[in-house]
This record gives sequence, C-alpha cells and structure tokens, in this order.
Amino acid sequence: MPRTLARRLLCTPPGGAAEAIGGWLARHPDAPVAAAPLDSGWMVYPGPGSAWGGCSGVGLDGSVSDDVFARLDAFFGPRAHAPMVLVCPYAHASLVDGLADHGFHARRFRQTMWRPATTLEPCIPDGVLIREEHAVEVIARGFADGADPTEHDLLVERIFDASPSSRTLVAYRDGRAVGGGRVAIADGLAVCFGASVLPEARRQGIHDALLRARMNLAAASGCDTVVVEGSPGGATERNALRLGFSLAFTQVIFRRP
Repeated sequence: MPRTLARRLLCTPPGGAAEAIGGWLARHPDAPVAAAPLDSGWMVYPGPGSAWGGCSGVGLDGSVSDDVFARLDAFFGPRAHAPMVLVCPYAHASLVDGLADHGFHARRFRQTMWRPATTLEPCIPDGVLIREEHAVEVIARGFADGADPTEHDLLVERIFDASPSSRTLVAYRDGRAVGGGRVAIADGLAVCFGASVLPEARRQGIHDALLRARMNLAAASGCDTVVVEGSPGGATERNALRLGFSLAFTQVIFRRP
C-alpha cells in the first residue's frame, strides 16, 4: 500500500501544486509562477520570495541521471530560487547519491499519513460553524500567526483556492472566520492540506473539526483514500493519529546550503 500510495500522491498531477499552478497560469499567463514535469515527478515554483517550491516524486521509475539535476538547475536557476527536493523512501538510491554530488543536504522530514475514506462523526465545538466556500485571507493570516499576510502569501492561497480539484472549508466562530483548510480530490484520492487557525482560536478543537469535515467531504465524493502530510510531532500529525491515520512513509527534504 505505501509504495502504491507514493506513486498516486507524488507522480500524478491532478489535485497537486503542479495542477494548481498550471490552472493559474492558464488564466494569468504573466504570473511569476511555473510548473514542469521532472523524471517521474514534478517541479513547482510558487513565485519570488517563497520559502517553499521544489520537486517531488523523482526517482520512482528507477535510476536518476545527471540530466535530472541539469533540468532542475535550468528550471530554478534563472528564478534565483533554492529548491526543496523531497525524497520518498521508495526512490532509487541514485537520487540521494546525486543530491550529495550536487551539494544538497538533508534538512528536515515530512510525514505522509493515510487512512481509508470513511465517514466520521462530526465533532464541532460550540459556537463554531463550518461551511464550504472560497477563502484566502483567513488561511493566509492563520499561517502568518495572525499577522497581515504578504502579497506572496495571498498569491499562494489564491492559486490553491482556484484549483479545480481543491475544495475549501472555513470555520466560523460567532460569525467570524477563524480558520480554514483545503482538500484536493482527484482519481479517488483526497489530500487534506493548507489548514490554519487564527492564534486566538487555537487549541479549541477547530483544527480537528476541519480535518473531520474534509474527510467526510472526501468520503461523500467517492474517494477510497485520504492523505495528510505534516511535520513529525506537529498538530496535523497529532490530530491525524487520533483520527485513525497510519504513517505511510516519511520523506526527507533536501536543500543546498
């Protein structure tokens, strides 16, 4: 299951960042973003000033040649962006060797967790309402710990908000938006991502309620599998484990110094 899930999640563009950026460029051809295939995976550039952006899914079809790294440099070099390279444990060993040869170092880890898409009992805190609608500001502000989001932060949220495979749920408390989260649904796979809660509304069950609601949306949409990703020991991992998710695999994030 984990190996099959890795290919579904990392190599198929629908529902992912590559699809979101491609869709945005179709409507805004001058936008400073880009996406392109690389080996068995994808490269994404979410614009200047971004702390993320890079490639994933590389090496799942076998040995990785130097041409892959040449294409990586050709894509990100002119954009003056230091990309992340996410390495799945099922990638060919030549990927890790090549990363070392090209000056990349392991920086941190990302957990990928999964569970079957089944309906869960909602658990919504008193005074909270969750509904499906477009949202940019509240999610960006949640990631900024309540501060005013930058223009780039807002651009990223607009890109995912407009993605055809992405659906957004917003949590309201006493009539005010206090959090939100997205779920990308494609080909029977649902990926819950992009969830944030404003600082004053944290540790009150809202993050958990948003995850449950997105899982139920996935089940109602006919998905067979739900995936969440997060940092080891983070709030997303803790909530996912409580809801019956299992660890599928851990990716290592590489970057140049």
